[in-house]
Amino acid sequence: MDLRSRKVEVLDFEKLVGMSSLWEISFDCENDRARDDSRELLVDLHLRQTHTYSPQQKNEIMQNYLDRSMGLLAAASSDLAQEGSASKSLSLIQGLIEFLDRYEGKKPVKPELKQMAMQYSHLHPWPLTVTSRREGGQVESRINVSSFETLGAVRERCAKVFGLELNEFHMSMKSGFIDPDKDDDRYVKDHDMSLHIYLSPNQSYDKRAHPKFLVAANQEYFEQLFSLLSKNNAALTESVWSLL
Repeated sequence: MDLRSRKVEVLDFEKLVGMSSLWEISFDCENDRARDDSRELLVDLHLRQTHTYSPQQKNEIMQNYLDRSMGLLAAASSDLAQEGSASKSLSLIQGLIEFLDRYEGKKPVKPELKQMAMQYSHLHPWPLTVTSRREGGQVESRINVSSFETLGAVRERCAKVFGLELNEFHMSMKSGFIDPDKDDDRYVKDHDMSLHIYLSPNQSYDKRAHPKFLVAANQEYFEQLFSLLSKNNAALTESVWSLL
């Protein structure tokens, strides 16, 4: 794990130490920051195995996360009147949403970055030419971005323009490859982006292995989630619909 960029790559999932404690902190901790950061790490550990892991092994690890989360959710939501049960249920559902999003490459938006983007979105518009290279040729488009947008926001704009998931492509510019784990800390204004952004297929990304298909194939998951809609808890209902 790169502590500076918080980039995670799991070499041996079975030998990870402290996972039980990490699960507990991720969903039981009363400190919001500690709980959210731990949950983000927990999700990454279940998604970011090295290329030495087979698709079947990766699938089993993702299934493990889903099964354990749904089991904890069933226990926590059985009596929402009990202190802490509702908040833990919400945190577990959020963890499931983040798990599915992170597979595609989506990341939680830092509040300070969101505020800056909204405040300066109309200043210093920057026209960019984006070329998406794919089988059979390439497609080109132009977008206008703010100088104060992060490269992560630019990546999201490019994905939307070409109808791609964020992990479905690599993004590069004149100075080289743009690391998706660092692009939320880099701004358009700090880079020479006057020429081109290039998108190329990420050959290691498999849309068919998306964990949403594991959820869709499990009838018990759906029955459990739909049962939560009858709990008469507005926040819980909203989160469940977001997940579904």
